Amino acid sequence: MISWLKCLLTDIKFILNEVFASSAVSKSITKQASEKMKSEKTSKPSETKGKKSFVIRIDESTYKMVEKWANDEFRSVNGQIEYLLHQSLVNSGRKKKDEEA
Repeated sequence: MISWLKCLLTDIKFILNEVFASSAVSKSITKQASEKMKSEKTSKPSETKGKKSFVIRIDESTYKMVEKWANDEFRSVNGQIEYLLHQSLVNSGRKKKDEEA
């Protein structure tokens, strides 16, 4: 009976060591991934393809209308606003149609 109990305790000890070892590895991997993400964030500017980010304040009803319009055309709200600004610049003659941003 005692040998059976010793065997069981040995198995439990082995399992616990595996669990704690794998959780330590998991924590190490998670830490490495978060450090990599932080370094990527600091090394890359927040601007994409030379685009400038800024805050825009509009009333809620206007936002909801733009959001619906964007959904109708399968765009994000940000993409829709960018598209509308581009079209306005082209229509006003301030920007050529084929000119990049």
